[in-house]
Amino acid sequence: PRTMHKVLRRIPWNRCRKLGREFHTRTRPAQALVGWGSVGLVGALAGGLGGFARSQPLKEEAQAASPALSGKEDLYGGVLVEPAGMSKDPAGFREQLTRSLEAWRKEKKKGIWITLEPDLAALIPVAVEHGFHFHHASKEKGVTMYTWLSDAPCNIPNNASHYVGVGVAVMDDQDRILVVQEKFGPAARRGKDFWKVPTGLVESGEDIAVAAEREVFEETGIRVHFEGVLAFRQQHGAGIEKKTDLFFLCKGKPLNSKIVPQDNEIARAEWMPIQEFLSKPITPEGSAYWFLNRLAAESFLQGRGDLPGIRLPRSPATFVPAKMPIGFRPGHNFIYADGECHLPPSEQSKL
Repeated sequence: PRTMHKVLRRIPWNRCRKLGREFHTRTRPAQALVGWGSVGLVGALAGGLGGFARSQPLKEEAQAASPALSGKEDLYGGVLVEPAGMSKDPAGFREQLTRSLEAWRKEKKKGIWITLEPDLAALIPVAVEHGFHFHHASKEKGVTMYTWLSDAPCNIPNNASHYVGVGVAVMDDQDRILVVQEKFGPAARRGKDFWKVPTGLVESGEDIAVAAEREVFEETGIRVHFEGVLAFRQQHGAGIEKKTDLFFLCKGKPLNSKIVPQDNEIARAEWMPIQEFLSKPITPEGSAYWFLNRLAAESFLQGRGDLPGIRLPRSPATFVPAKMPIGFRPGHNFIYADGECHLPPSEQSKL
């Protein structure tokens, strides 16, 4: 009995109940008390203990199979979780995330960022369970989520709030401007007589100059040399997400003349005499788009020619890009400014 007492004390209560039920169903009551005897009962319990002891390594192996998440610290005291080692199984990921968040709280980390690619979409509900919020998404990288662990107010910025677009005024040596009619979108709803310069959105990581040259070629087949920015327009509430839109009116010089309209988006494209383009009742005189079209025309003509309507007091400046070193860290930026304000090439080469 003393030995039995020591054995029983080492077995969790729920395990004892399970063993008792199994023992009762396998034997008659008399056999349970007499036929098996204390040796048989101890043997059964020892077998149960062996099973219990064998279950411990399995649990430890399961923990070893789901190590804590790895990540690198960002510049604001937060963590960017790395996908390497992330379990694709929701149960395993839940264990990883729980352990990792506990460790990051102890380390006083602030914002925690995690990106779940499309093949890890099953893990999104687990992240939501642990307090993560949606920040942004893309078809290539999947969903990026974040949570805030600090007691200080959350200073994580919202998703990008602006679109950046370009429109490119291109004029040939016959004072004709390159214009298009779109098949879809707001411009298409304006009617068959609505013409505009080629336009489009700047892609992530793309320079304005590169975007301008790309858009013109994609929509018309005309290759251009980017000459600069004439002006930019700011508009709020643009697109489905009602973001702020920055539109840069650019200037380009054509390198060929044969037009090949893009089938998917462009209904018509042509070289139109600038006087004819400005005479069309596209936008009311004095409106924003009237002014942008007028800027483009005046920039090319430089005061010459007979243009309908109000003439601008002088030809507009062209803001040309200059590639300059950042200075306090590696890399370069493009600075757009009046071409007359830039350093001469001999001085730029010293930077």
